[in-house]
Amino acid sequence: MSESDNSSLVPVGSSKAARAAIPSIIICVVMVSIPVALVLLGIACAIGHSPVAAGLLFSCATIYSWFVVPYFIHMVVATYEKFEPENLRGRILLQQSLLPLYSIFRNNRFHAICLSNLGTWELSLANFDRAEHFFRRALKVQDRGGATKSLDSVFVITANLANALSRLHRYDEASTLLEPCVQAVLNTPDRFSPSVCWFVVFSMLYLKTHSEPINLLEAQTYFQMTEEFYSRVAQSTDISRQFEYKYAMLSAAAVYYFKQGEPAHGTSACLEFLNLARYRAAAVPLSEIERFNEVGELLFNCGEFDLCEQFLDIAYRSGANEPFHPMAQRTLINFEKLLVATDRSDEVADMKRWLRLVVALPPQK
Repeated sequence: MSESDNSSLVPVGSSKAARAAIPSIIICVVMVSIPVALVLLGIACAIGHSPVAAGLLFSCATIYSWFVVPYFIHMVVATYEKFEPENLRGRILLQQSLLPLYSIFRNNRFHAICLSNLGTWELSLANFDRAEHFFRRALKVQDRGGATKSLDSVFVITANLANALSRLHRYDEASTLLEPCVQAVLNTPDRFSPSVCWFVVFSMLYLKTHSEPINLLEAQTYFQMTEEFYSRVAQSTDISRQFEYKYAMLSAAAVYYFKQGEPAHGTSACLEFLNLARYRAAAVPLSEIERFNEVGELLFNCGEFDLCEQFLDIAYRSGANEPFHPMAQRTLINFEKLLVATDRSDEVADMKRWLRLVVALPPQK
């Protein structure tokens, strides 16, 4: 979950992306024009022998820039995101190049958002150590905000940090970090937005279903809590956001039921998840390959080879665009196991060269 929360669930063409970026571009142009106009007027006054007026105009331009430049930087990155929604590495390079300016202008809010977004993008690229680094820096910047810091932002960053630690198999550390946040949203849910409450509890569910050894009783408790918060989120968000939450819930439900030893419920959740995924199958973000691999592995272990292949097909399609991503490599390993188990070893070589034919299937009725 990104601080900027600019991710789109439906594939967006280049023309749509350009149209979506127009308001941001207009705002950026206006923001730049104002200080430029003030400086030009100041120069004109100085030439016209009006030093007092020139000084006032220059002072206004300086004060305006001090407060507005951090927001301008934020808008530049947001505009780039709309043009290149899948280019995570480009966004990371752009954001890192602008990062020192937030420190210069001492804007804790945008500085924390910048660091949190860097952590989220590194998490999507499976650079878990770097993600941890950025999330911890973001929390330090938030602490500098004192009473003005946003608890919602702090909890989102903390949950993302716990997710990064979970991927590094540091489950105890992640649980210790996340537990106070979970207790806070359970005891005083009205202090936080429904989406933040859901995300915090959902992060704990992920932790409990992946920790070793798994505690099934705790996993069941957090699964029920996540479902409860999901029902609240579904009532308070627009359709596109509901799609995202349902998408995440179904993948979590599939993993939960299989690990609880309820393969019938797990398969049912898988079918619903797959049906929803097919609407966006051609544009599943790189960060979501992990979900499809994980569910595919659980289906493989249950002998559901046909359904497993459909999940791996979607992961394969996304992985082909980023063949060196760790999750893409995991897809190749899982596909090789599946092909060998179904007596199709002759297809392994083409599959490893990303030549496998993947056909987008229509959603089931």
